[in-house]
Amino acid sequence: MAHQTSRLREPASPAAGRWVCILLVCLVFLPAPKAALAQLELFQPPPDLPGLADPPLVQHALFENPVPLVILALLVALAAYAVAARLDRRKVGLGVAGGAILLGAAGVLLAGLVQTDRESVRQRTRETIAAIAEADTRTLDTIFDPGVRLYYNGLNVGWNSGRILSFVETYLLPGRQYQLESHRVRDVQSQIGPGKYTARTRATVVVTPVGTGAPTQVICLMTWRQAPDRSGPESWTLTEIQPLWVQGFGEITSRRLPRGF
Repeated sequence: MAHQTSRLREPASPAAGRWVCILLVCLVFLPAPKAALAQLELFQPPPDLPGLADPPLVQHALFENPVPLVILALLVALAAYAVAARLDRRKVGLGVAGGAILLGAAGVLLAGLVQTDRESVRQRTRETIAAIAEADTRTLDTIFDPGVRLYYNGLNVGWNSGRILSFVETYLLPGRQYQLESHRVRDVQSQIGPGKYTARTRATVVVTPVGTGAPTQVICLMTWRQAPDRSGPESWTLTEIQPLWVQGFGEITSRRLPRGF
């Protein structure tokens, strides 16, 4: 009698079993892509946060950041002297190189003598951040416009100057709940306009509270008004403050953006 034998399925290898387990864990426990992205944006600023326009190229290069101009002048000087030396006309090369170096030095001098409105409002922004971090309400009172407002979570009225200063005195003074151990300004963008005598800044600040000791990044939008008959940083007063994103909390939803933004 012929005996029929059935083939038993070979057991899966241990390696294959491990990969199946890993796949099941990923499917069950890992969040969906949108949820994962939302969790990531609690700790990294989302790319759609409002930003400010780039500065005018010529004004920025001449008055605000002459470093590229200086580097270009030095490269021209070196190239001119090298070419002139190969042609055995070193005097001509020295003249061209000297002119290029003088041009670079003039750019540095010009940038040091001229302070643009963009630079003024950026300096004013840094002064405001320092005053808040140090709970310096006297300085804040001189920076605030009489009609200043702080908006968050869709508030239509916003906090006025008195309420902002009261919050600073209540929570940020030494020994209070949110006293800061340190702060560091990572970046300040600035834009003049859209209206006359107005400007906006977007500041990225890292603050370290005394209680937690954990650095926390904050991104905030500020709107400024300039006195028509004045110039320099002191001519700008702060009219609106809007937190955009706080590390660990994520984007401040329902934000009220200024007109024209």
